[in-house]
Amino acid sequence: ARRRELAIRAALGARSSRIVTHLVTESVLLHAIAAIAAFFFASAIILWIASNSPEGLRRMDEVRPGAITAGIVVVLAALATLLAGVLPAMRLVRSGLASDLESSRRSSGLTSGEARLQAVLVVAQISIALLLLTGAGLLTRSLQKLTGNDLGFEPRGVSTIQMYLYDLHPDPAERNAFVASSLDAIRALPGVSAVGATTGMPFAPAAAARDDMEIVGQPRRPGENITIRTTAVTPGYFETMRIPLVSGRDFGTFDGPKSRRVAIINETAARRFWNDVSPLDSTVRFGLMGPPTEWTVIGIVADIREQAYSEEPAPQVFVPVAQGGRSSGGLNYVARSSAQHAILAGMQATIWELTPSQSIDSADLLEEVVRGSLHAQTFALQLIAGFGITALLLSSLGLFGLLTYVAERRRTEVGIRMALGATSSKIERQFVRRGLSLAAIGITTGIALSFVFTRVLQSLLYETSPFDFVALASVVGVTSIVTLLASWIPARRIASLQPATVLRLE
Repeated sequence: ARRRELAIRAALGARSSRIVTHLVTESVLLHAIAAIAAFFFASAIILWIASNSPEGLRRMDEVRPGAITAGIVVVLAALATLLAGVLPAMRLVRSGLASDLESSRRSSGLTSGEARLQAVLVVAQISIALLLLTGAGLLTRSLQKLTGNDLGFEPRGVSTIQMYLYDLHPDPAERNAFVASSLDAIRALPGVSAVGATTGMPFAPAAAARDDMEIVGQPRRPGENITIRTTAVTPGYFETMRIPLVSGRDFGTFDGPKSRRVAIINETAARRFWNDVSPLDSTVRFGLMGPPTEWTVIGIVADIREQAYSEEPAPQVFVPVAQGGRSSGGLNYVARSSAQHAILAGMQATIWELTPSQSIDSADLLEEVVRGSLHAQTFALQLIAGFGITALLLSSLGLFGLLTYVAERRRTEVGIRMALGATSSKIERQFVRRGLSLAAIGITTGIALSFVFTRVLQSLLYETSPFDFVALASVVGVTSIVTLLASWIPARRIASLQPATVLRLE
C-alpha cells in the first residue's frame, strides 16, 4: 500500500538500505510495544489461572511468568517482525521502487496473491473463534442442565462447621450432652432460624458411610445384598437443610440412647426396597460402625444429591445422632440464617466458649461448598470462553482491517463507479458481501473443526451432546452478527464518499 510513497523516496535519492531500515524500525517499534503489553497481559492471565484452577491441576501455584516466558515473547516478537517487517521491506526494495513510480500511482486494489493471503488469514481467525466459542457454548449448556437439577436441599443461607468430637468427648453420653448444649447455644444466636448436625454433609468428601441392610421379615433373593448410605443427624437437621418430610415423623429430642431405635429413609430407598408397600413401622437391621442393630422406620424424607449435581440420589437411611454411638465422633453443624458470615463466626465462638480446646476442621458457607463442586466445569468454561471472545475480537478486527484496507486501496475505483452512476447502496452491498462471504467460509470451517474439538470436552459435559443445536446455533448467530458489523462499518464509510472529492484528490 505504501509503494507509491516509497517509490517517491527512492526517486529523491533514498538508498535501499535506508528504506529497509525505516520500515524495519517501524515494525520493531510496533512489535516491541505489543510484546511488552502481551507479557504483562499474559502474566495476569497466568496468575488468574493459578489462583482459580481446580484441585486436579497440580502445582499451579508454582507457575509464574519469568525469564523463559519473557524469552519466548521476545522470540515471537522477533519472528513477527521478520514476517511482517523485514521480508516485505526487502521484497519491495528488490522489485525496484524508483522505476515503478508511475505504475504505482495508477495501481489500485490488491494483487491476487495479496487478496488470497489476507482472505486465508481472516478465514482462519474466524474459524478458530467459532471453534472456541462452540466449546464455551457447550460448557454453558452443560452447566445450565447441571444446575437445573434439584439438589433436594437448599444450600443458600446455611453456615457449616466441621469438628471431630471423639478425642475430647470419648464418652457417648457426655458427647451427646455436648452436642445438645452446643446446638442450643447456636440456636440462641441472633438471626438463627434453625440448627442441626450430621455425620455426612452433602457435597463433602466421604459424606456418608455405607452399610449392608436387611429388612426384617422380608426374605432376600439369592445373592441379594442391600447396600445403603447411613447417616446420623440431630433433630432440626432436615428443617435447617429444608429437606421435606414426605411421610411419618421427624426425629425428636426424646429419641435418645435408651429409647426405641428409630430411622428415617429417603424416597429412593422406599421405592427400591419396599416397592408399593409402606415402609413405615418396618424393622431394618444394619450396623452403623458396629454390630447389626434393629431400627424402626418412622419417616420418609425427599431425596437429596449427596456428592454432585450430576449424581442421582441413592438409597439412604438416617438415624438420630444420640443413637449413633461411635459414628457421631465427627459432626458437621449447620445453621440457617440471613447473616451467614456473622453466624459462621458466632458458631465457632460458641463452640470454643463451651470447649476452648476443641479444634474446628473447616468453616464454610454451604452455598460455596456446593458451588465448588462445579469448579472444574466453571474453570474450563471461563478459560475457553475467554480465549473464544478474544479470538472473535481478533477475527472481527482482522475482517474490519482487511475491508478497510481494500476500501482505501479502491477509493479511486469507487469514486469513478459512483461518478458513472453506481449508487451508495450498491457499493455498500458489494463490500458487505465480500466480508460475509469470508465469514461464511470461516464459520463453515469452524463448524467442521468443532465436531472434532468438542469430543475432547465430552468428559466435562452433562447430558449435552457435542453437537448440541442450541449451543451451535447461538455461537453461529453471535459470530455472524459480529462479522456483519465488522463488514458493514468500512462498507458504510466507503459508500459515503463524494465522487467529486475523491477524483479531485487524485
